[in-house]
Amino acid sequence: MEDKYDKKISSIIYEYQPDLLIENIEKDSTILIEKDTKPIVPNLYINKISGKKYSKPGDIIDYTVILANKGNINFNKLVVLDNMPKELTYINQSIEVIVNTDALEYRLDYYLEIDDIENRLKIVINKIIYTGDIVIVNFNAEIDNNTSTEVLKNEIRLGYSYIDEDKSLEINPLDKEIADAYTLTYMEYASLTVTKCIDKYPSNIGDTMSYKLELINNGNLKAINVKIEEYVLEDMYYSKAEGEIQEPGKEKAKFEPQAILNDNNLLIITKIEVPQGRYIESSLGEFDFIPGKSVITIYGEYRGE
Repeated sequence: MEDKYDKKISSIIYEYQPDLLIENIEKDSTILIEKDTKPIVPNLYINKISGKKYSKPGDIIDYTVILANKGNINFNKLVVLDNMPKELTYINQSIEVIVNTDALEYRLDYYLEIDDIENRLKIVINKIIYTGDIVIVNFNAEIDNNTSTEVLKNEIRLGYSYIDEDKSLEINPLDKEIADAYTLTYMEYASLTVTKCIDKYPSNIGDTMSYKLELINNGNLKAINVKIEEYVLEDMYYSKAEGEIQEPGKEKAKFEPQAILNDNNLLIITKIEVPQGRYIESSLGEFDFIPGKSVITIYGEYRGE
């Protein structure tokens, strides 16, 4: 393909008048510009950053960063800065740098710096990246088991340097001309809390009494296979357990948990689900987070203290 920056031919037309009684003389002079006017245009950009879109605590995220040299100058150094959120831990020796050219694909060595305080990776590639080359950087990170953050933002920044052949200088705009992009991983998890609410004690032995176990889910995933082990109150003969589920924005619904009382007065309750929380629009047009809820009511007969 013809280079639009090839040497140009410029045409200059001019006039002059040697005498007021003589008409202007027009000349057409063609000038060849001997020096190539092709400018140096470095252009490194991020084509894509990918990772898991949805995840949960303890998962491993495989990150892929795709870089492209779309300029007309070869880079002699690339720097990839990965600013990880504090909930992620880089997995040692998981980095892989691959160069994809028109003819082949090969791996590159790199130099790695890890800042544990800032949780930042610095990957330095001291190899020539030619015009048209695509660089693929792969690495892994693990999500903290105890994280409760809803969104993990992983930010990637780029830097480069190249050689100016006319001046025999290394141009190193790593701090000035930096491209950046990020990818988001949305956390999916259930987060349960339990409260115990005892009704008013009956006054007579043999009266019906009950108390409630209220399970609140502040996560964004439904809790399933929930199991409760509850010692029945000492002054109560257990009779049955009932369940009620409250999904945000919907009507309450009944469900039947499975409850078995063992010889130690331990009640084991299963077949419980607790719905996830949701953002519900209020009357003021704002969105409030409403947790999901399931309530187990335990009934029995008052046997006195």
